[in-house]
Amino acid sequence: MICGPAFVCEYLHVGDDVYRDVYEPSEDSFLLIDALHVDLPDLVCRFGDTPISNVIEVGVGSGVVLTTYGLIWKQQCEQEQNATQNPLFWGSDINKRALAAAKDLLLHNNFAEEQLRLVEANLFNGVPEGQLFDVIIFNPPYVVTDQ
Repeated sequence: MICGPAFVCEYLHVGDDVYRDVYEPSEDSFLLIDALHVDLPDLVCRFGDTPISNVIEVGVGSGVVLTTYGLIWKQQCEQEQNATQNPLFWGSDINKRALAAAKDLLLHNNFAEEQLRLVEANLFNGVPEGQLFDVIIFNPPYVVTDQ
């Protein structure tokens, strides 16, 4: 599936009933995905000389951004690193239904369950203390106002 200039993970299998309780991917999600493709190529495979080992999306929602980042990683980095160096893909969210939707999306896009760490958390509260991340993705919700 192509949306704008960037490749986006397959998410059309998700039913409308999920989006009653989980933020549906929209323009802001796709703009962030475009940035991952265009503006952050040096952070996809490695941070400096260190291979990426832990990626988190804070407020993972449906999981479309994290899943797409993971697919970009697979496309660009998997051959560069051996299988024992595959990163862990973390998602935190305060919404249990969002975590379930993100897990479903990651599994639907052929991620191994052992690569996933989905935690119920308010931002980082709930993420194991001392856990370090090479890449932090954050696409906070916004509220439209009159101003």
